[in-house]
This record gives sequence, structure tokens and C-alpha cells, in this order.
Amino acid sequence: TAQPTLVRAKAPCKIFGDVHGQLYDLLLLFREFGFPSHRSGGDVQAVSYVFNGDWVDRGPHQLECVLVLFALKVCYPSRIWLVRGNHEFRDMNRMMQSQGFHAACASLFPPSRLPHCASTIFEVMHETFDWLPIAALVGDPKSECILVLHGGIGDGTWGIEALANDVPRPLRNYYDETRPHLMHALWSDPSNTDAHAAYGVHDNPERGVDIPKFGPDVTEDFCTKNQICLVVRSHQLAKYGYTIAHSGRLITVFSARNYCGKNTSSNDGAILLAAMDEGDNLRVYPKRLLHRD
Repeated sequence: TAQPTLVRAKAPCKIFGDVHGQLYDLLLLFREFGFPSHRSGGDVQAVSYVFNGDWVDRGPHQLECVLVLFALKVCYPSRIWLVRGNHEFRDMNRMMQSQGFHAACASLFPPSRLPHCASTIFEVMHETFDWLPIAALVGDPKSECILVLHGGIGDGTWGIEALANDVPRPLRNYYDETRPHLMHALWSDPSNTDAHAAYGVHDNPERGVDIPKFGPDVTEDFCTKNQICLVVRSHQLAKYGYTIAHSGRLITVFSARNYCGKNTSSNDGAILLAAMDEGDNLRVYPKRLLHRD
């Protein structure tokens, strides 16, 4: 049975950002901050996990990352939540050419020696991606909740109910003129400043047409309207692994450190721990994995 397009994860919960095939960083994050297992040292019986998309493209171990996450989902279906990112789509993978997931499958299973094997694996993976949720609510819906989605809230005119009730399955393409919330949830970005000039909705030329950039007032209104305390998203590299913006109403988390190699970027990787404090309030605690020099 397919899970809803908007899933609910109990707190405490660890939220992972983009991994992009960097399996070593994923495993290091498990080692440093706890790993999802029922065996000695594991915490999956007490902690939920949300992996917020972009597991493939660019990195050296793309298929391996997906297989680890799929295996965890099979072992712990009520504790592991896989939220789809904009890179878990066929067209995006092929557009990445030699750095893309399609090429990564072909590198592991060369068509000259294993005809059709890479294409079959690529398609089977995507047939699963097509049924994944595109957002998660973390926390108690009767009190405080965090919305986790890969990109952002776009123009903010739609609501959480659209993520729950207006996402077709299987979802093979994110562009749909009648459902702009799909593109917004997977692709949009927040403004990088809380200044008044950033208020409202703006063009986002770095992403392209129909992908807006939203200001702090849009985030505030969206949170109020949808009765959530915070939006957590990924989708953009963050120097320290995470960025807090929009008066604390929005956090970006990015888990792949030294993104695309230490000669390209010196960013840290991070995860977020969402847990109740002593006053029974839902809090978010960033956990950083420092970059390699």
C-alpha cells in the first residue's frame, strides 16, 4: 500500500538534507549522531528519521545511497521517511549527463558487458520514486508541527492540504500548470535576507521560469495559515550545513559536506534533531559534520 503524499513523523526526529551520492558522509553522520538500528547503539526505536530528498546525482555512490535508504525503509517502515527531492526525477537525472544517476547506473553495470541492466535498474528505482511522499509533518499535529519538504513554499498561496490531497500518483513529472504547488515544493528557494526589500514573491533566475523565490513575510503567513511552527527544507548548499532564516521560521539543511569534492566546496554537512525540550516545546538542534580541509 502506498504511503500518503504527506506523511507524519513523530518527534524526536532527525532530518537529513541533500546527500547527492556521498555515501561516506551519510555513514559518518550515522556514526557521529546515532544510527537507525534496533541493535546495540542504534536509536531507531526511539527516534524517527526523515531523509529530505536529493540522494542521487553528482556524487560517487548514488545507487548505494538509494539502496541503503530503501533497505532502512523496509526494515523500519514506521520510523524511516523518504521525502522526494527534485533530483529523484528521470529528466533531471538525464540532464545531469555524466554526473547523473542514469550515468552512475551505467558505470556500475556497463551496457557493453551487461546489456539493459543499467536501464532496468534506473527505471525500477524511478518507479519507486514515483510513489514517494513529497513532504512530511514532524511533531504532534495537535500542538506544534514542522513542515519538511525539499524545495520551499513558493508563492505561499497553496496550503498543506494540497500536498496531502492534490499530488497525482505515480508522479513522473513535477511540471503541471494546474498544480503549481508541485514545482514550488520541489524547486523554490527562500530569499537570503530578511530585509524589507525581500518581502513578497520574486523571480528566481538561477532556477528558471515558474520557480519563485519567497520572502520572510510569505513564510510567516504560510506558517500562520497552516498552523505550523517552522518550515525545514534542503535544496541549497549551506556553508555550515544549515542556515536559519526568515526570523527563525525557516531552516535549510544540507548533509553532503565538501559538496562535489573538497577542491570545489568547503561546506560542512549537517542534520537537524527535532525534539521536545523541558517545557514540552518542539525545538530544533543542528548537528554539524565539519568539512575536510
